[in-house]
Amino acid sequence: MTYDLVPPEDPVLHQPATEVLGFDYLIQEIVAQLEDTLSAIPHAAGLAAPQVGIPLRIAVLKTQEMPTLINPRIISTSKDARKKTEGCLSYPGRRFRVQRYNSVTITYLDEFGRRHTRECHGTQAQLVQHEIDHLDGKTIAD
Repeated sequence: MTYDLVPPEDPVLHQPATEVLGFDYLIQEIVAQLEDTLSAIPHAAGLAAPQVGIPLRIAVLKTQEMPTLINPRIISTSKDARKKTEGCLSYPGRRFRVQRYNSVTITYLDEFGRRHTRECHGTQAQLVQHEIDHLDGKTIAD
């Protein structure tokens, strides 16, 4: 089963998402359906739960290193940042110039509640920052 994307004016995209506190079959089901939705969208690299109307701090990525981010937080950034051009599933067909750090270190939980810390660089850092923005209630158009 896949989810439908909410329109960009939906309030769920403009408010901070709620932290996940328990890890049960419901969270694993949400993650699985987010992954199915992401897989069904060609050229998409990530999807945050608020983009489909779920106000939880969950994002899925098309990466093998960290496919699921639950309650992610950026704990450090590089000093260097630059403007990058990005697209967003919430604004199909549009591109935006956004300031992004070249490297970030994040902490997050996987779908089983295990804690991870990871350094991300380049495109992966850009993707992680984009999805965390969604979870913080910020869209690329902000």
